[in-house]
Amino acid sequence: MKKILICITILMACFPPIVQAQNFNEWFRQKKTQKQYLLQQIAALQVYKGALKKGYKIVDDGLNIISDLKDGEFSLHKDYFNRLRRVSPFVKQYPKIASIGKCYKAIYNIREESDRLAAFSKTFTQKELEAMRATWSKVLNDCDVLITELENICSDNSLEMNDIQRVEQIDKIHSEMEANLAFSSSFSREIHSIKQGRSQAEKDIRVLRSLNGLK
Repeated sequence: MKKILICITILMACFPPIVQAQNFNEWFRQKKTQKQYLLQQIAALQVYKGALKKGYKIVDDGLNIISDLKDGEFSLHKDYFNRLRRVSPFVKQYPKIASIGKCYKAIYNIREESDRLAAFSKTFTQKELEAMRATWSKVLNDCDVLITELENICSDNSLEMNDIQRVEQIDKIHSEMEANLAFSSSFSREIHSIKQGRSQAEKDIRVLRSLNGLK
């Protein structure tokens, strides 16, 4: 009996260390597992951080590229419009420009001659003279508008037009100036014809009065 109790006592005394050893091993394994898990998380965070940083760089670079493209596009547009504001030698030497100037000078001379003719003639009434002056004023005002338009077309930094558009406008101005010249010539001839007709009529009346003994 004593031997049995002694064996039981010995077994009970030995059992707790075995349990404690098992608990220690389990705790150690858990700690090791947690440590490995934490290391994996840290590694994952490092990868994520690197990817995130790379992503930011890609976005930043992309925005810079977009900005550069916009700046470049703006620069191209600016250069294009600057070119449109400069008049090429071809346009400045376009023959119809000189022709427009000649037409304008001819109109001015016709008007001056017509004014002198009407002013020194006694065949026109005051109302007729005023009507002539008003007509010439309208013609010359229209010519001045055309000349101003021509100057803008042929001057740098005035209008944004390409060479074709400038030439088309010059052709249009030339046609309108020629029309003004044609009208001026016709109007002047009409004034001269009226003057001659009235002068001749006055002569005829004087001859008839003289033939009939009338003063």
